[in-house]
Amino acid sequence: METRQPTQQEGMTTISERLQVQTVQLQPPLASQTKVKLVMGRPNDCRECIYFGSNTGVCLLFGYKIIDPARPPCKS
Repeated sequence: METRQPTQQEGMTTISERLQVQTVQLQPPLASQTKVKLVMGRPNDCRECIYFGSNTGVCLLFGYKIIDPARPPCKS
């Protein structure tokens, strides 16, 4: 019984031929358009507060539905 190694002409490729490394140039992230204003203590407006959910209109700290963001319930 004879075993023989396949030659490169029979479809075998070397490891260096099979591995192809592709270099990708990464772009820096786009500058964010979101502006954040940090207020120490209780702000005068809910929209400046970190606990105000602008999408839901709810104070996430107290769980209140905010009717008028210009009059925070924590200030009254």
